[in-house]
Formats: sequence, C-alpha cells, structure tokens
Amino acid sequence: MTGEGGSARRWAIALVTSALGALVWFAMGAAAGPPGSPSPLGSGHSVQFTNDGATAVYITTAGLEAVAVDGSEPPQLLDAAADSIVGLTPSGGHVVYRADVTGGMELRSIALTGGAPTRLSDAGGHVTVGRVALADDGLSGVYIAWDGVDESMWAYTTDGSAQRHLVTAAFNDPSAPVDWMTPDGRHGIYRVGSDLFAIATDGLSGPVQLSGDSAVDGSVLAWLASPDSAWVAYTTNNGSGTVPAPLRAARIDGTDRQRLD
Repeated sequence: MTGEGGSARRWAIALVTSALGALVWFAMGAAAGPPGSPSPLGSGHSVQFTNDGATAVYITTAGLEAVAVDGSEPPQLLDAAADSIVGLTPSGGHVVYRADVTGGMELRSIALTGGAPTRLSDAGGHVTVGRVALADDGLSGVYIAWDGVDESMWAYTTDGSAQRHLVTAAFNDPSAPVDWMTPDGRHGIYRVGSDLFAIATDGLSGPVQLSGDSAVDGSVLAWLASPDSAWVAYTTNNGSGTVPAPLRAARIDGTDRQRLD
C-alpha cells in the first residue's frame, strides 16, 4: 500500500487477529452453561445498547425486547417473531433484526418505543434472509436471500423505502466472521468459489474481483474491510498448509493487490 504500508499492514493483521478472537469467544460462549438448562435468552440474543447506554435490546424466548438499563421500566416486547439482532440505528431509535416467518426469515426494523415493524427485505418471494450487514451510519445495509432456487445479494434501507437486487450467485460462506459490507455502506463483499468480490450498493456497476488468481494465491478464507472502506484484507490458503494463512489486501475497486505478511 503506497505510502501507508506499515500502518496498513498493522491494521490488516489487527483485524484478522480480532476476528479470530471473536470466533473463539463466540464458540466458548455458545458452550457455556449446564447442558439442557433453560435460559430466558434466545439463541441469537446479541444484547445491544443504545448510544446513550439507557436502553438494552435483546432477544428472549418471547421475542425482541427493550428494557431500561436502570430498571425504571419493565421490559417491552417489540416483536414476538424476532430471531436475531442485526444492529441499532445510530440515533438509537430503531433496531434492525431478522424475524422468523412462515417459509423462512425476513428482515425488519422497529422503533424502540414500539409500534408496527417495517419489512426491509424484498417482498418478491425472497423470504429466507441469511447473512445481513448494516452500514456504520445505520441508514442502509446488505443481505443475502434465498428464494427457493437461487441466492442473491440485496441492498436495503433501514427506513424500508428501498430494496435493490445486486447480484445472484452461489455464495460461499466462510467459517470465520467477515464483513459483508464496507463500513460506509457503498459496497457489498462476498465470496464465490475461491474468489472474493465487491459490488457497489447503488446498483450502477457490476461486481469486481478483489482477490488474485486462486491457482497462484490460493482460495480466499476470510476477509475484513478497512475502517475507511478503501481496502479489503483477506487471508488465503496457498495449499501449503501454512498457519497463519497468507495475508493479502486489495483496494475496493480490485486494484493494488498485494501480499502483506
């Protein structure tokens, strides 16, 4: 990375290390507790706080609930169909989440004060929503849906005003946590086969390949976007069985591919 090689390399290594640590934490947390013991929290509880710290939002066995952290008010049930939380809007006024509906999952948002939820995912048969990402500004995101035949990536707005089909592909999910979207919300990121791609969420251009020739560099294993959304760091398996895997990076437009480690 011209002029920024040292700092960019530190960023990429820190991101990969953080992702691996999160994966270990998740695995340990999922195994905690006596086997078979009941819990008031749902499997995707993902407790989150509003920015002011006054309200916690979480999934219980009853559904999506919000509660005042100081205990001044009882928990409020927002949506009994909620399955897992995607995130809160920066204002803290709405929560984005997946809901379990007949035939699959759909993406919704709802005000923390209650009311009717807003459907964010496409209403044209793509009812099974899989991976979901939310941009840092909380105004938009991407999700991957299944319509019974094909998988496709869609862009959405958190006010429910728009859904946009981006690409249909046989997505190859990694086992590690990854960024399905750049923090600025301008690109979706995904893997097909051994290769990594990015696509603009405005729908004005097609996908670009971020990774190099997989026959030379190896298959992409996991990836993370830089905080400024300009770069994507990714690990590859070059077939040598080396641990850790080779660390590479490319600009979001697919240029300046290079190995960092």
